Amino acid sequence: MTGALSNKVMSESIFGNYRVVSQLESNSGRAALYAGEHLHLGTRAAIKVLYGAFTVDRDRLERWLSDNRNATATGHPGIARMLEGSSGTPEAHPADAYVATELFDGEDLSKLVGRGPLRAAVAIDIARQTAAALGAAHAARIVHGEMSPSNLFLVPSDTTASGVHVKVLDFGLGHLEPHDRRLGVEHRGPEYIAPEQCMGQSVDHRADLYALGCMLFHMLCGRPPFSAESFMRTLIQHVTAPAPDPRSIDATIPMPLATLVGRLLAKEPAVRLPSMDAVIASLDRAGGA
Repeated sequence: MTGALSNKVMSESIFGNYRVVSQLESNSGRAALYAGEHLHLGTRAAIKVLYGAFTVDRDRLERWLSDNRNATATGHPGIARMLEGSSGTPEAHPADAYVATELFDGEDLSKLVGRGPLRAAVAIDIARQTAAALGAAHAARIVHGEMSPSNLFLVPSDTTASGVHVKVLDFGLGHLEPHDRRLGVEHRGPEYIAPEQCMGQSVDHRADLYALGCMLFHMLCGRPPFSAESFMRTLIQHVTAPAPDPRSIDATIPMPLATLVGRLLAKEPAVRLPSMDAVIASLDRAGGA
C-alpha cells in the first residue's frame, strides 16, 4: 500500500463497526491488514482493506464479499469467520472496500515452514485440518483458488497432534484480479498455483487439491516442489516439470504420504484425488503407516 493511502486509512480509522487500532503485517499483495476493535463491544477483529487497483470492478468485489459470507456460513471451525464487510460505493475512496474477520493469536504457516521441515505427524495433522475446512467450502460450492502457507493461520492448541488449530483465510481473493490478469496473478506467490491456473484456464475445487499438495510437500521437505529464479519459470515448472518425489529429499517420509503428495501434484486435474474427503482418508492411512 502506498504511504498516502496507508496514512489515510489510519487517519480515517473507522470501518463499519470497527476502529483501526494498529497495522498488521499484510499477507497479500491486494490488501493491507489492520487490527481493530468493535466500537461498542470492544471485541477484536482483523480488518483487510483493499488496494485501489483491486477495487475497480464492482461485480468482483461483490463476489469477494459473497464468498467470504458463504464460507463463514458453513460454520466450519477451520474457516476464519467474516464479521462484516463492504464493497464501498463507486464514488468512494478505495479504502472503503474491506472485510473484518476474526483476529487470532499465532502465526501463519509460511513462518512455521520458514524454520525448516516439519515432522510427518505435524504435517499430516495440519494438512488434514486444512482439507476438512476446504472440504466444507467445496460442499458449499466455494473454491478458494488462492491457497498458500500465508493463508493458513495456526492458533496454538494443546488438543491437536500438531499443536495448532488451522484457520483458513482469504476466501474470494481470486475474484479481485484487475483487468490486467497478469498483475493479479503476480500478487500471489507462484509456488502453489495449479497448472490449469498457470495457463489461464477455468478452475474448480481440484486447484485447491493441487495447492494443498504443494503445501504438504513444503511442510515435509522444507521447500515447495517448484521454485525457480523467476516468476514465469516457476509457472512453467508447474505446467511441464515432473513433480519431485518427497522421498528423494527425505527418505524417512512414509511411502503412503509421498504417494499422496504425488497424486495431488498431478498435472491433469482428473488424475488428482476427487475430493478433500479422499485426501483426509489418505492422510489417515498415511498417519497409521
